[in-house]
Amino acid sequence: MAKKRGISDTKLALINLLQKEKFRAVPPSERVLFLPHCLRKPKGCRGETTEEGLVCKHCSPDCSINQLTTYAASKGYRCFVVPGGEMVFNLVEKHRPKAILGVACHHEMAQAADRIGSKESSISFAYQGVPLTKTGCVDTKVDIAAVKAVLDMEPSPTPVKIERSPAAASPRRFPWRAGAYFAASMVIVLAALLLIPPLLGPALAPARTGQPELSFSKPTATYYTDTEGNPMAEVKVAVHNNGPGAVRGVLIRATALYCAGVYSPTDGGVRELLIDRAIPKDGHEDLSIAVRVHSFNDTAILIEEIIRGSAVTIGRIDPVKLVFIRNVDVTGYSTVLPGGRQANVSVEVFNAGDIRPAGSLRLVVTSFTSSNIQRDSKDTTRSTPLTRNETWSTTVPVDVVISDPGKPSFVVELYENGGTAPTDTMTVDG
Repeated sequence: MAKKRGISDTKLALINLLQKEKFRAVPPSERVLFLPHCLRKPKGCRGETTEEGLVCKHCSPDCSINQLTTYAASKGYRCFVVPGGEMVFNLVEKHRPKAILGVACHHEMAQAADRIGSKESSISFAYQGVPLTKTGCVDTKVDIAAVKAVLDMEPSPTPVKIERSPAAASPRRFPWRAGAYFAASMVIVLAALLLIPPLLGPALAPARTGQPELSFSKPTATYYTDTEGNPMAEVKVAVHNNGPGAVRGVLIRATALYCAGVYSPTDGGVRELLIDRAIPKDGHEDLSIAVRVHSFNDTAILIEEIIRGSAVTIGRIDPVKLVFIRNVDVTGYSTVLPGGRQANVSVEVFNAGDIRPAGSLRLVVTSFTSSNIQRDSKDTTRSTPLTRNETWSTTVPVDVVISDPGKPSFVVELYENGGTAPTDTMTVDG
C-alpha cells in the first residue's frame, strides 16, 4: 500500500496557485530557496556541514544542488540546503524572508508547514513548493526546469481581464457548472482554512518615513584582518537627503559575494545597518558597515537600500581578481612505468567578470619534493570560452618522486592573455 503523503499534489497545486502572485511580487533578494540534503550526489560530495545546513562546494557540475544554488544565487536568492523541517523553522525565524521556495518530499513539506504555521512562528511570507520527482531520502531527484521556472518569477504585468464566454450561461449546462463551481469553492475554502492562513499575512519589513530624494556616494571598501584572523571589508558610503523633508528609517544592506553566491552568511557576510535617527533636509550621514570576505581581492560586495522589503542597488564593489583559482586538491596518485609516479592535481578556476575567450587562460602546475626541490611542471590551456559566473574544472597530472619520504607540494599558477606573470597562485600539500 502506498504511504500516505503529507501534502497531496492537489493541495500543493492549490497552495501554489493562491500564493503565486504574492510570491511574484517579492523581489528575489527577499526570497529564500530551501533544498533538501538528500538531493546531493550520494558519493563524492564535498559540501561542508554548518549550523545553517550544507554549504555547496560546487564539486560536481551535474549535481542538482550545485545547479540550483548557483542559478538561484545569480538571481539574488539566499539558499539553504537543509536536512529537515526543524532547521527550516529555525532559519525562517532567524532570517525572516518575505518569500520561500521549498523543494522537498510531500512528507517534509507537511512537517515544515505545520512547524512554521504554528502559533510559535510570527513570520509571514509568500510560498511556492516543488515536490521531488524521486523520493527515498538518498539520491533523490527534482525537475530542475520546474524549480528554475519558479526562481524566474518576476512581478507580473497589468492583469488581463478575462471575459466570460456566453456559453458559460447556457441553461442546459448550468446545473453541472454550478455544482462544479461549488465543489471547487469548498476545496479552496477548506485548504485555506487548514493549510495556509499563516502564509497570507502581510509582509514584515522596515519602511522609512517621509519621501525625500536620497542620493548615495560611490561605495568604497577598506580591507583588514579582525582579531580572530578573518579577512574583513569596511564598506563606507554616504547618504544625502536632498529633501523635501527629514527622513528616518533608512536601511542599508551590504552583501559579500564569492563565486556568484553569498559568502559566509553565518559569519557576517551579510550585514544590515538601520539609520533610525532623522536625517534633515540637505543633511547627510556617513555609514560604515563591516562584512566578512573570502579574501582581500576575490570577493565582490553589493550595497543596497531596503525600502518596504524591496532592494534597490546603491553600488557594487567588484573584486580585484575577476578570474581566480577557487580550489586546488590532490585527488590521487598513479604509477607510471617505468618506476615513476604521478599526482592528479584537481583545479577549479572561477570567472566573476566578463567572458574569457578560448585560449586566454592557462594553468601551470609545478610539483616539489618534500625538501622543496622542483620535480615537474605541466600546463594546460582552456580551449573553450569561460563565461561569467562559470567554473573551469580540470585535472593536471604531474610527476612526483616515488621515493620521497615526505609529502610533495604543488604550486598552481593562473596566467591570462599570454602574460608572463601569474594573475593568481595557490599552493597545496600532497
